[in-house]
Amino acid sequence: MKAFLFIVATPILLCLHGTEGQTVVPDDVLTLSTANFDFALQLYNKLKAGGDGKNIFFSPVSISTAFAMLHLGAKGNSRSQLEQVLKLDALSGNNVHKAFKDLHALLNSPATNVTLRSANRLYASNKYESFKDQFFTDASEFFGASVERKDFVGKAEASRQEINGWVEKQTEEKIKDLIPAGGITPATIMVLVNAIYFKGLWQDPFNASYTTEMPFRTGAGRSTNIKMMMIPGKTFPYAESAALKSKAIEIPYKGTVSMVVVVPDDVDGLAALEAKMDVTAANVLLDSLGRTDVNKFYFPQFELKESQYQLKSFLTSMGMTDIFGPNADLSGIGGNPGELQVDEAIHKAFIKVDEQGTEAAAATAITVRLTALTPQIDEFKVDRPFLFFIREKMSGSILFMGRVANPPPVGQPRSNAIRDGTETDDNSSAAILVPSWTLLLVIMWRML
Repeated sequence: MKAFLFIVATPILLCLHGTEGQTVVPDDVLTLSTANFDFALQLYNKLKAGGDGKNIFFSPVSISTAFAMLHLGAKGNSRSQLEQVLKLDALSGNNVHKAFKDLHALLNSPATNVTLRSANRLYASNKYESFKDQFFTDASEFFGASVERKDFVGKAEASRQEINGWVEKQTEEKIKDLIPAGGITPATIMVLVNAIYFKGLWQDPFNASYTTEMPFRTGAGRSTNIKMMMIPGKTFPYAESAALKSKAIEIPYKGTVSMVVVVPDDVDGLAALEAKMDVTAANVLLDSLGRTDVNKFYFPQFELKESQYQLKSFLTSMGMTDIFGPNADLSGIGGNPGELQVDEAIHKAFIKVDEQGTEAAAATAITVRLTALTPQIDEFKVDRPFLFFIREKMSGSILFMGRVANPPPVGQPRSNAIRDGTETDDNSSAAILVPSWTLLLVIMWRML
């Protein structure tokens, strides 16, 4: 067995390629599926750059869903860049969000006949007062995302642990510690989260008695021993591509989901295959899959559980630049243009493949923060001589100015209580309080 590409295909992808007996899928969802596949391949190319020999696994639908929620609040160039990078140009306005609503209704539908669910949640700061109510309304309408208020200023670490706990619960404990320590700060005003979980049983399970150690060729003259599963004498959708110099096989799960595996003809051919793989080439390959008898089908057991990505640098290089900097316009979420920006987008994924089937999970968290954090101090204690002003703020006029150099000690009688804006004072005070114009005249007189 050689290095290979694989795709866990959702019902949407299968519908695109003519699988019989599928639920009718809305046109906007089919358009979204094509866009998401294009985005997946573009992001894959970024993730593999400079990482020859490393494993890659991610959920493009989880990432695009989280950013589609952010798209609800993006305006101007920030919105345009999101659409460009996510390949959503073919969908306009609310059609984007309606398509995601229909997609997730299908993913969470029992019609898939597998365990497949996707969930969204918003965590919003209870200190930020400029949120737009319409954003929360739309997030609930199109993404089923409820909002939970959190104290990111005083309880940043506790908030991080609670968000990670929600993700862990949604993914059957397969995605843990999604947001790393320090990932939430007092500047954080919102975290947008998507979690997706899948568990499917093979339509034709592998017999564990056939599983044995075999070499997996990692390159010319290089190999490592792995557990290799085997199914004898079965029929699978299969195709060969001279253009891609590769072979493909589709392994169906019970229900409407399948895994498509693409293996290059040459042991060192994965890089060449990746270079040629785009949406058009992939669709041609998938369309050519035909039922073929396979005398012996060998497939590795594998588990990938360390797939974690900080997406900011990858998405920036793809053209999603504004939202990560001071030019961000997320005023549909809250505040004014430039007030909020995305701090980081974190993605983590897991997959385990064995004789019975596949378990996979992924989650994406987008942290949004204030572009300029309001400075904070622990306390402000006036316990020494001080100056003070009383001013009218609209005009900026200083009505009174003074200093307190020696306030009355505890126990010394104070003046009478203030009533109707006046105060009677029978005691002397160390405080000096004069109208500002009087103070100015005194200063000018002393200068003469």
